[in-house]
Amino acid sequence: MDFVVTESYENVLLIRLNRPRQRNALNRQSLIELGAVIDSALNDDAIRAVVLTGSDQAFSAGQDLKEPEAPDYIELINATFDRLEKLPKPT
Repeated sequence: MDFVVTESYENVLLIRLNRPRQRNALNRQSLIELGAVIDSALNDDAIRAVVLTGSDQAFSAGQDLKEPEAPDYIELINATFDRLEKLPKPT
């Protein structure tokens, strides 16, 4: 994974967005990576809480404006954050 970095602290999973030059703007690849990490946390009973943060000076600038605003990109954004919202662990 290039754009999402994880660290574990006992039962807490720290997910760090890692595109500092773009102020952690969410492109397709970072959303795919974030979704995979969320799914992994869902299926890992050892993880009891999840913290999502950014790297360097920004949490996230939001949508990467260099990505074409195609319906599948918007669906990917929505699906990724729906999975995060529905994660049955404190986030």
